[in-house]
Amino acid sequence: MRINRFLAASALVGGTTLLGGCMATTQDGYEVLRVFSDGVGVVRGRGETDGNRLTVTAITPSAAEYEGATVNDGQPVNLDESSIVITGTDANGAFYSGNGFVGATPIAIAGYQTNNNQALVIYGETTQGDTLLMSGGMEATSIPTSGSALYNGATAIGARNGTFAETGIFSMNVNFAINKAAIGANTANTSLVGTGIDVTGDKLSGTGLTLTVMGTEHPAVLDGSLHGPNANAVAGVYHDARPNPIFGGAFAGQ
Repeated sequence: MRINRFLAASALVGGTTLLGGCMATTQDGYEVLRVFSDGVGVVRGRGETDGNRLTVTAITPSAAEYEGATVNDGQPVNLDESSIVITGTDANGAFYSGNGFVGATPIAIAGYQTNNNQALVIYGETTQGDTLLMSGGMEATSIPTSGSALYNGATAIGARNGTFAETGIFSMNVNFAINKAAIGANTANTSLVGTGIDVTGDKLSGTGLTLTVMGTEHPAVLDGSLHGPNANAVAGVYHDARPNPIFGGAFAGQ
């Protein structure tokens, strides 16, 4: 999965909606999962680009605009692939950074992509201060109906006001027989834990999680998807459960 292809199909930046450049079939489109009190919210999108089926979950501004509306594709996001630098690796993937443009506005991008090229996390910030936070990857196929799988990868979390950001490790166990999952994610000063996450088809959703930041516990919410052949990857986003959340994060693993 090329990062630029994923951006073109599924990026969300600032107040401009960019999700859906090639999502044309009737079963594709956007699902608003929730809207925060400030108008930001969580959106899931599904569609096809260059012959690849993609699913993305993102924390995006103006989420309410997706509810029953035709989404304006907005300005394209283009990453200069020659600028991509691998900044680190772990056993399951690679961290990267690069530069690009939202229309004519420069954007700095950082993220993590699994070794099997099925899932990734993207964080970006433009020179105007607009941000994007998303996770996703190739649409899941041949999802198991029995047994379980353990996924490992990376997480990124930050304060929505931009004053705090960290990366760390993540793991998730999915029990396909009972359609439930459990997660554990840790950075230097945060942790996310929860069991009883619902698995519905390729979708993940959980409301009974605990996010601890600097020693303070917060109820948290998670949304995500399984990805790839035989559901061999997973990715998603999470945030504290305030009406206007302070902390938000994303994860990807294989």
